[in-house]
Amino acid sequence: METLSPPPPSDQSDEDDAGRGRKRRKALSYDWVSQTDSIRSSSTVPDATASPEPVRCQEREHSASLSPPPPELEEEARTYALRVIEQVKSQHTSRLAKLDAVLEGDDLPSDTSLELNADLAQYYKGHDAKQLRERALARELDRQEQAHVVSLLEEDEEAQAVPVYEVDDSSEPEAPPEPVQERSDDTTVGPENPKPSSVPTSDTLLLTLRGARQLEADVRVRPTTQMATMLQHFLSKHAKALAPDEAKRAYLSFEGERLAPTSQVQELDLEEGDMLDVMW
Repeated sequence: METLSPPPPSDQSDEDDAGRGRKRRKALSYDWVSQTDSIRSSSTVPDATASPEPVRCQEREHSASLSPPPPELEEEARTYALRVIEQVKSQHTSRLAKLDAVLEGDDLPSDTSLELNADLAQYYKGHDAKQLRERALARELDRQEQAHVVSLLEEDEEAQAVPVYEVDDSSEPEAPPEPVQERSDDTTVGPENPKPSSVPTSDTLLLTLRGARQLEADVRVRPTTQMATMLQHFLSKHAKALAPDEAKRAYLSFEGERLAPTSQVQELDLEEGDMLDVMW
């Protein structure tokens, strides 16, 4: 009995196999592309069904300069500012109301001076506001000029007014008082014109005695005035500022040289306005 061998494959079966292979390769390539797109879309588009993760906020430190004030303090400051503004407005309004009442009178004299300063005049809204502002500004400028002139005069007076004390010459004995003359009618008559001083006024010198702690004394002395006399005048003037031991040790010095108490002004090379140091 003969065994039948399988028939050789035909060309049709080969073509079928080749077609199925191509379809399988296309399917694999399509599957790879679809999987890649799904992976890419899943990485870029979040899933709507998934629960959102809580966003973690990074805590930042706020400095005191950048932090806003508390609401209650801010409200309190605003209230205080509004109250001050209303107070100032009410004061200006009351003054302007009084001014309007004065200006309404027809019999107001032309030379009436209204009490209105230059700062307040700019808020006035009357019929003669322009004239009133000009008059207030002119009055303010006049007041400033007068104040400036007065200050200059006071400075000049302070610079010229030097407290000078006439120090008597201790070396000259005082002249005895002249006797009172009596007339026959029992009327008392004073002495005649006093004799002029032996030392003329032009021979006196203006000196300054300067000590520690800004203690000074200006004196006008004669050529025969002794140092002890000037020192005693300085000590009596500043007795409260000096301690007893300082007053005992005090002496006069000129250009670093200690002066003897009995030395006179004419023995030194002193000029008008020189300064003697009081040391202790």
